Amino acid sequence: VVYSRLEEMEKAEKVWERAKQLEPKHKKVKEYDHVLAVAYLKKGIQSGQENNFTLAIDYMIKSVKYDSIDPKTWLNMGLIYGARQKYNEAIQSLIKSIEYDDKNAEAWYNLGGAYFNVKNYTNAKEAWEKTLQLKPDHANAINGLKSLKVQVKK
Repeated sequence: VVYSRLEEMEKAEKVWERAKQLEPKHKKVKEYDHVLAVAYLKKGIQSGQENNFTLAIDYMIKSVKYDSIDPKTWLNMGLIYGARQKYNEAIQSLIKSIEYDDKNAEAWYNLGGAYFNVKNYTNAKEAWEKTLQLKPDHANAINGLKSLKVQVKK
């Protein structure tokens, strides 16, 4: 925990992995796994904001290693993959996010965008409609559905 708070993630991870080997059933295992997951998530978001997408993905993968059911991590991983135009990976990550939190309008909206970019218009429409069920005033989802109508007419 001390290393993770000092931003020395690699040291924190090595020490933590060793501690888990010594006492895998210790009651704090889940708690400290979560601490590392959150720390890597924050580093991943920061790297993404700095347009260092390769490093951001590496951090997100490490975050998932310590908390594989956190919808925020999967959502952010999907956003980063989308920014890199790796839409199939974005779709997979966003679907995972939705598996763990199917009420997140932003996850649904971005899933629609990823589907749109791979020309899967049926799934894009469904995702954007779901976005609007959750957040009826979501302007980007409304615009996405309008864009679909234009694409379908082509």
